[in-house]
Amino acid sequence: MTHDAGDDIDQSGADVVSRWQLLAPLLTAALRHPRQTLGLLSVARLKNLYVTLFRQPAETRECIVNYYLDLYDASAGDVEASTADGPIELPLRFPPPSDRPTVSIVVPAHNHYQTTLDCLEAVLKNSAGIDYEVIIADDASTDATIDIERAVVNARVVRNPTNAGFLHTCNRACATAGGRWLVLLNNDTRVAEGWLAGLLELGERHPDIGIVGPRLIYPNGRQQEAGGIVWRDGSAWNYGRGGDPRRAEYDYVRDVDYVSGACLCVRAELWRRIGGFDARYAPAYYEDVDLAFSARALGFRVLYQPRSVVVHLEGISHGKDPVVGIKRYQARNRDVFAGKWRAVLERAHLPPGGPLHVARERPSKVGTMLVVDHRIPRQDRDAGSRSTFQYVKWFVERGLRVKFIGDDFLRHAGYTDSLQQLGVEVLHGAWYRRNWLDWLREQGPDIDYAYLHRPQIASKYLGAIRKFSRAKVLYFGHDLHFLRATRQAELQGSHRLDAEAARWRALEFELFEGCDVIYTASDAEAREIRRHFPASVVRTIPLYLTDGVAKADDDFDGRHGLLFVGGFGHPPNVDALEWFVREILPLVRRSLPDCTLRVAGSNITEGVRRLAGSAASIHENVSDAELEGLYRRSRLAVVPLRFGAGIKGKILEAMQWQLPVVTTPIGAEGLPDAENYLAIADGADAFAQRLTALYRSHPDWLRQREQGRLAFNRCFDKRRAAEILGQDIVLADCGA
Repeated sequence: MTHDAGDDIDQSGADVVSRWQLLAPLLTAALRHPRQTLGLLSVARLKNLYVTLFRQPAETRECIVNYYLDLYDASAGDVEASTADGPIELPLRFPPPSDRPTVSIVVPAHNHYQTTLDCLEAVLKNSAGIDYEVIIADDASTDATIDIERAVVNARVVRNPTNAGFLHTCNRACATAGGRWLVLLNNDTRVAEGWLAGLLELGERHPDIGIVGPRLIYPNGRQQEAGGIVWRDGSAWNYGRGGDPRRAEYDYVRDVDYVSGACLCVRAELWRRIGGFDARYAPAYYEDVDLAFSARALGFRVLYQPRSVVVHLEGISHGKDPVVGIKRYQARNRDVFAGKWRAVLERAHLPPGGPLHVARERPSKVGTMLVVDHRIPRQDRDAGSRSTFQYVKWFVERGLRVKFIGDDFLRHAGYTDSLQQLGVEVLHGAWYRRNWLDWLREQGPDIDYAYLHRPQIASKYLGAIRKFSRAKVLYFGHDLHFLRATRQAELQGSHRLDAEAARWRALEFELFEGCDVIYTASDAEAREIRRHFPASVVRTIPLYLTDGVAKADDDFDGRHGLLFVGGFGHPPNVDALEWFVREILPLVRRSLPDCTLRVAGSNITEGVRRLAGSAASIHENVSDAELEGLYRRSRLAVVPLRFGAGIKGKILEAMQWQLPVVTTPIGAEGLPDAENYLAIADGADAFAQRLTALYRSHPDWLRQREQGRLAFNRCFDKRRAAEILGQDIVLADCGA
């Protein structure tokens, strides 16, 4: 689990460099677009920018600077610069492919020698790390292409004796290919870095994916195609043509009707099974659309991958006039296609002019879900995010189309991409921050479920969801905020916290009245909610959805010390650690003088740092691998919570790593039959005694670990979630 950076200002030189690195692209955008800059300037924004750079932790700085960059329409110039032509150093030396390469890249060409070389140079520069072969399919060129062998090394040339056209040229060249995947790449394209890995990673991960296509971009940086739409009459659209590539609607993996033959990646086995492009579409047009329909007819999916970016110089190969040249076949072949696939088109496609937000996605058997939380889940940083991410992923796996709103509308590097690669449309950036209500007004009628989190966030969106949709509203609060605040107020004797608890109570009770279903992870909290709202639908769902416990050794003697894991932006964790270090750990060390505590946490405060010493070490911002090492080296996990609410993620995580846990009644609250698999003690003396006994007893340690394993697998199995949520949501029958 990687943890958040602290809130303290870092005055180190490295941090100053990072600030300037963040500021540089913003200054570049300001200089490149002076008129926009003048329009955007304000005292408030300048003040906010200063606070961002010098008073915010590193990740927040990055997100907010990216938000300011979103205010500029600067993408066009950047793409133009990155694809500008320059002198090519010949010959182009491709890496020698293996006998059985992963990919065969087939580049059909008829004349346009320099264009082909530009295409091949981009492939060479931007395809490193993948075993591929290059096949140049020369369709009886009459220019310098006839000698292209002199300009390339380790690339094969397959020549047609006479001009056969695009379709037959591709079929003939692909028949000679040795790769497991075939990539058909027009010679009037320029591939960007990582283009090939982006196409392959989806298909390599999912055996039911047959065809993957990239994001096609115009040389001026505007969107050319983000997957294709086929209407009921057989006409085809390049979705997103002329749009801003940064818009969320173009920026996530999704099933599409087809992907353009300008660049498409297809399983070689599937290509051969279909028989390649259907010859009835010769010489060109609609062969790519037909291929996608044929793949789906055989049970394979066709996906759009925005992570793979290809610039397409549209019109060089076939021209743009629909009346003369090869373009004249476009209208004819549409009729051929419509006749061949008439039954499918009538059954599964919208009439021309239908709503684009529906047409751009393949039909879902079970519907669309809108998920709303305070931000993109950072699944390796806190329990709530881990829970949200696992449920979003599971919803996608169960056939739902998922849309996600993070209330900050920031693009959190890496985490946003994780959701988009699952197939989730994530609303992020300046446009969506300003226009989310308009988005909801347009798309609300097609939203079937709304899954809301956290009372202060859910209350902001509930009214609009009710107004613009007929969605079933599901609320999951992670824990009862009013209950946690009440307990903290009682422990600390604070009137301010009493008032805060009253505010949370009013907010949560209003939500409970306005939602259709209330989810909680704790049986205890479910009983509390039912006590106040006996007529409401309240269900207990697993906090986590996992595939079972992690493998762990039984090396009792090789493990030493205690482990505390938690985020210190959460007051119960700060109180728990201070109490443990000051009152419990000294008692433990009287009997176990060599026993030490490791603390792995996020948002480490100065107060927490001062607790470090010979008996306690602080591990800040640890990676998943580092945290795994801490779990495997420690003998016990401690969760000494004195107030809080809900299921405690740190207990579940320890159970998943098969590390026995010592905790308090508050820590164990909500877990069914917790006394069977947790060591529970109230008060410092009792806690220290229970911990010491378990630390010394190998048999008890093994017994508790085994009971924890059984309980974890029983309570947090995906099948259990399906049984519970299946009462409220239509789910595709695709296993756990």
